Amino acid sequence: MRQALYIIIVLLFSNCEISKTNNIMDKNSPEYKAYMAQEYRFEINGCALKYNGKPFNLGMTIKEMENVFGKYDERLLWKNNKRLLNKNEKRLFWKNENLDVTFSSDRAIYIYI
Repeated sequence: MRQALYIIIVLLFSNCEISKTNNIMDKNSPEYKAYMAQEYRFEINGCALKYNGKPFNLGMTIKEMENVFGKYDERLLWKNNKRLLNKNEKRLFWKNENLDVTFSSDRAIYIYI
């Protein structure tokens, strides 16, 4: 299952092209208004990842992630009495966003939404 998800994400990003035509969205539609009214909005459009309109991606530092998501809630090191990570890795959790990110050398290497 995990490998299938990685394959799908790789395919989405490998087909990323800058379109010459603008994607026109009806900003007065009820669907758009309902989307914009959500407190926590993730946008995945094949070329970019955004949270509440702010872009985020792999390779960002902890400080850059905090600028997008706010202060993290927890730091995950152990689960079921097993160490989750190598000693040079950190896994931070944002509870409201249901997001956890693994950092290695202070750069995001995995993002779990």
